[in-house]
Amino acid sequence: MAPSYRLIDYRLRPSKHVERIMLCEAFRRLQFHVLEDYQYVGLGSVFFADFRLIHRSLGISRMFSIEKHANHGERFEWNKPYSGITMMFGETEQRLTDVDFSTPTIIWLDYDGPLVRSVIGDIRTVAHSASHGSILVVTVNAHPRSPNEDGADMLDQIRSELGNERIPAKTDLTSLRGWGLANFYRRVGNSEILDALSTANGVREPAERLDYEQLFNFQYDDGAKMATFGGVFFDREKRAAFDACAFDRLMFNRNGAEPFRIRAPKLTLREIAHLERQLPLPEGTELDFGPMPQSDAQHYIELYRYLPTFVPVDLM
Repeated sequence: MAPSYRLIDYRLRPSKHVERIMLCEAFRRLQFHVLEDYQYVGLGSVFFADFRLIHRSLGISRMFSIEKHANHGERFEWNKPYSGITMMFGETEQRLTDVDFSTPTIIWLDYDGPLVRSVIGDIRTVAHSASHGSILVVTVNAHPRSPNEDGADMLDQIRSELGNERIPAKTDLTSLRGWGLANFYRRVGNSEILDALSTANGVREPAERLDYEQLFNFQYDDGAKMATFGGVFFDREKRAAFDACAFDRLMFNRNGAEPFRIRAPKLTLREIAHLERQLPLPEGTELDFGPMPQSDAQHYIELYRYLPTFVPVDLM
């Protein structure tokens, strides 16, 4: 099967672009360490879109990109936008153990496939090893599936991929349709984070134990339904530092089951200009929508700070 970067140009997905900008806005609020002292770990593909944004927005220079397609290594090295990016070739389950998580880390495990056992293993590795002030973000494909070539329906496929022990008895096909699979994946992923952290805390001194708070629960569809979840680890005795970050003031912050669904509106440049001339909207003022669909206009108002008025294509 061809690598996903041969099939999709990840720079041209509008909802994904919004998600990147929102994540960076949240990362900028980190109060636990100087931002430039963080390291970033991601799955950069050949485009390195998140690496460019992380470096330019946050000033982080120490970065690691994990790439399983080592046979294309020369192409990845050639496309690296910054010398501070170190390529780590191999499967994530192998290379994550080589990361020094004692350094404060922002890690985005941005998969193009579903939540499977190997992804669970990666999540547990990070949650077990994370240090104070580190952030874990996970993205998986949560698009509902048809029966496979063996006739197995979606529920049977998920049982095979995750194991029966991770699937509540009440789970049925109806609950997994639409955005149900995305909701299910977040629940499973969050449970694994908390369980791995609990295991790690069990062998730590009380003063060294960490807490975890979920910050992100994104859902979006740029051709396939995707789910992103994650949050921050911090010393249990330093909750005041977490409170100082004021993540709860971010309009997209989600600390529970309710998702923030990113819906990129389809508006013309003239319609966008008409709306932006009125923003930010003074309290008590009604917006003039003109002839455009109000649902798209409302979505634009919600996201306008994160949406480009152009297609974001890297030229170099």
